[in-house]
Amino acid sequence: MIHYYFFKNVITNLDNEILEKLEFDDNLVFNLANFNNTPSFYSLFHITRNDKYKIQNYFDGMEFNSFIVECMINLQKNNNYKQLLFLYAMVAHRTLNDYLYPYVNALKSSDYSFTTAINMLDFYDAKRNGFDVTKDSIVKEFHDSFVYYDYMDELIRYPMVKAFKLMSSESYFKRCYRKKKTFYKKYAKVKYRMVLLKLWSLFFRKHGIIPTDFPYRKKIDTKLLNVKKDHYKIGEREYCDSLDEILKNALKDSLTIISAINSYLFDNNDQKIRKIYNIPEEKKL
Repeated sequence: MIHYYFFKNVITNLDNEILEKLEFDDNLVFNLANFNNTPSFYSLFHITRNDKYKIQNYFDGMEFNSFIVECMINLQKNNNYKQLLFLYAMVAHRTLNDYLYPYVNALKSSDYSFTTAINMLDFYDAKRNGFDVTKDSIVKEFHDSFVYYDYMDELIRYPMVKAFKLMSSESYFKRCYRKKKTFYKKYAKVKYRMVLLKLWSLFFRKHGIIPTDFPYRKKIDTKLLNVKKDHYKIGEREYCDSLDEILKNALKDSLTIISAINSYLFDNNDQKIRKIYNIPEEKKL
């Protein structure tokens, strides 16, 4: 949910000239805002299914920037505003993760997992926006959000070959979306599924998966909000940012990258995006 509200904020801050050409509703925003984590659902609750592509590793890895650049080049040829919004969403999701994940790892307690910590923040961000993920149904609220559209496949298929050396299939992502919908429909709420998830955990722990981490919980560790601005370390550097400051910084960087993408697509100026992604001059854009 935190990615959904974050991307809504990104959209609100887009230039009016671009914004007027984009068509979207809450369902599409939720879909695109959370696309980057969709591959993680491929093998969920299916210990015998091998994910030979492991696309989530690439979306979380160093190759992602090259992938975005290839998507940008592909988009210039297509001139498709649906794909443009999709590209913005992928950039925003990764940028937020780059800020949020080190922050969470630095502040979370050893008493719970990283997944649980992220779910706490999902609950918190949704709650302050009037949505209770422990009571309200995400599938009902965003009923048309679990669709892999043709224009999405057309944008990323060739860039995945170029950046990841993967010839993934449309059926892969469609399966991911089906599993994702099943998760939000059946397993996300605490009171209905915790017993079943505990039973599943007996089988999944040896695979490094702990299903009882997945459901949303009403209680959060307020330390994750860092409203008192306590100091913490990420690597060798010390910080004291709160969650809201993390979101603000990620928003600023997302809009900077999006502005550079727009300069390339609409003004034929590739210098900004080259600087951001360290693209050598010899690479043709």
